[in-house]
Amino acid sequence: MSSTKCHACGVINFAHSQTCRRCGSELRIETVAGPPSSIPGAHAVAIQEGRGFGHWVLWSLGVTATILFSVSASVADTYGFDPVSAS
Repeated sequence: MSSTKCHACGVINFAHSQTCRRCGSELRIETVAGPPSSIPGAHAVAIQEGRGFGHWVLWSLGVTATILFSVSASVADTYGFDPVSAS
């Protein structure tokens, strides 16, 4: 773990900090005693940090759609296509 959250004000501090850099309150370090096998649910999957695959796919599709729309609008403007009078 590379950071510690202050319980008083909520600011994120460095893991090695003893006091909060915003409010100055003492940071509590919560630890769990005992070997990992004695902790209920220790075999559970760790929470994935960062953005997931689905978020990446949606972002990629959004960027692709934006680029395609921009290119088609540019081409339509270059060649004088008017969607209102096209009918």
